[in-house]
Formats: sequence, C-alpha cells, structure tokens
Amino acid sequence: MSRHLAFQPRPFIAIARKTTRLTDAIGHALRSAARNWKRRKMIAALDALDDRTLQEIGVHRAEIGRLVETLDDRELVMRPVNQGDRTAEPVQRAYLKAA
Repeated sequence: MSRHLAFQPRPFIAIARKTTRLTDAIGHALRSAARNWKRRKMIAALDALDDRTLQEIGVHRAEIGRLVETLDDRELVMRPVNQGDRTAEPVQRAYLKAA
C-alpha cells in the first residue's frame, strides 16, 4: 500500500504550473496594453504641438508615429511641454523677451 502512494501524481504541482503560466500571460497582456496606451498618449501629445515647436525639437509631423515606436518604456513616460501648460508661460515670456 505504501508503494502505491509513492507513485501517485502530485496534482498541486501541475496546478501551480498552470497558474504560473496563466499569471504570466495576464501580466504580459496588461504590460502590453499599458505600453500601447502610453504610445497613443505620446502620439496625441506630440500631434497637439504646433509645427514650430515640432521643428525646434527636430521632428516632422509625418514621422511622429515612427518616432514614438522607437521609444522604450522609460521614454514613453516623458511628456512634452504643452502650450496650454500655465507653468511654461513665464519661460515662454522670458524667451520671447530675449529674442
């Protein structure tokens, strides 16, 4: 009888493997969705900039999508300065005054 118990499969190991694969797949899907959301957000932010600002940073409007695709996750978190941003007004006024 003890010999029979020694050869029984351990179901909890199989369940743990399936659970690990499932959580890995869910984690991958969530990271991918978050990355795509950040890319769309960056494209929208760059697309909202006027042509002069894009020219100053060396980007043509037609290449925004390709540019954003080359960014990694750390760079996707960065946000460009938007003209509607009130904190940038003093800097803009000083820039225009100096020019």
